[in-house]
Amino acid sequence: MHSVHSESTETTARIRLSYAAEASALAPIRRSLRNWLSHSAIGHEDTCDLVLAVTEACTNSIEHAYSAEAGTLQVEGELLDDHVWIAVTDDGRWRPAVQDAEALRGRGIGIIRTLIPDSIISTSAAGTTVEMRVPLCA
Repeated sequence: MHSVHSESTETTARIRLSYAAEASALAPIRRSLRNWLSHSAIGHEDTCDLVLAVTEACTNSIEHAYSAEAGTLQVEGELLDDHVWIAVTDDGRWRPAVQDAEALRGRGIGIIRTLIPDSIISTSAAGTTVEMRVPLCA
């Protein structure tokens, strides 16, 4: 069993998490993110959507970014004047999704884009970043 390496920096305005890209990192990431968002003006429904979207982005990193070698994933967030910005980043290799209408998997990106319409996925040789923005409640 692999150990989960984590680094965490959390203030009311910013969060920065770094974990080994392993499934055991998902629960601590969700907990930290929920706690951090509880201090913002984001609504409960948006918090739930954002936590789920971040979980999907992290799961994609864990399952697809790395082959045999170990990797890391980072979650960074910032509370800005009118929105919350969150990015999930890995330094693995992007592998395009297999298009299979009968597949029971492969819906993570669609879920992210449905929950957080203002999301951008950027890929390069250095890794993948999923950025998400959610407006703050007035």
